[in-house]
Amino acid sequence: MKEKTKIVLSKIFGHYEPANWMRKTASFFKRTSKLLLKIFLAAAALIATAIAVLVVVAFIQAKRPVNIKIEYTVNKPELSENPKAPLTIDFYGSAAKLEDLDKELSRGIEIKPPVRGRWEWNDEETLQFTPEEAWMLGTKYQITFSKNLFPSHVTVSPSSAKFVTEDFKVFISDADFVIDDADPDKKYVEFTINANFPIDSTTLENKITLSPDMQNPQNGTLLNKNYPVRLSYNENKTRAYAVSEPLGIPAKDVGIRIKIAKGLKSSAGGTVQG
Repeated sequence: MKEKTKIVLSKIFGHYEPANWMRKTASFFKRTSKLLLKIFLAAAALIATAIAVLVVVAFIQAKRPVNIKIEYTVNKPELSENPKAPLTIDFYGSAAKLEDLDKELSRGIEIKPPVRGRWEWNDEETLQFTPEEAWMLGTKYQITFSKNLFPSHVTVSPSSAKFVTEDFKVFISDADFVIDDADPDKKYVEFTINANFPIDSTTLENKITLSPDMQNPQNGTLLNKNYPVRLSYNENKTRAYAVSEPLGIPAKDVGIRIKIAKGLKSSAGGTVQG
């Protein structure tokens, strides 16, 4: 049918052959369009792949923990009531590994001078040390954290901290002259030594001096010398009650000097430096 139509049309319009350059041009555009289509399809596939990769990367990044920096506060132990009081560290954010909760920590943290005890997380933000022995009074301790104590996305700053335990302190109160009711010629000095921790009685007896505050060797029957004292203690030895030996009667009013030399020790481990 097509051939008959071609013959009829050739009889009406005559026979036409396109010029050679037109055939070449048409062939060029045909080849070029196929190439451009392939390039377009390849580019579209590449873009789609790139978009898919970006989506996957974004998804993975969204699921990964964000790197954070956490600071903290060291709450030093309160030793007044308990010489083995716990030490706690409060972090300003979740710092614990989930697998380390509710169990003793055997790595990742160090305290110097060494103290035997147990480290554990109370929760994700609170670390506690419970000592098995009494803290030393007036002592500087240093805590050092290792990176493996915390999750990989957590940086704790600073990596170490220091604290100082409470000093052993004493003061004298209630000093007074007392006259013996049975023998008015006998006069004593009474006073109380107060301490924030139990007193080591073996060191106190040799540290107390009590003497008249005068230059002359004698004032009336009061001699310028050091008068010994007798000591008694309350139950936990945070108070010592002192009574001097009988004093002479001064001809003129005179004061009494009471001193405690440095080096007095506490049975809890501290020393008064002066």
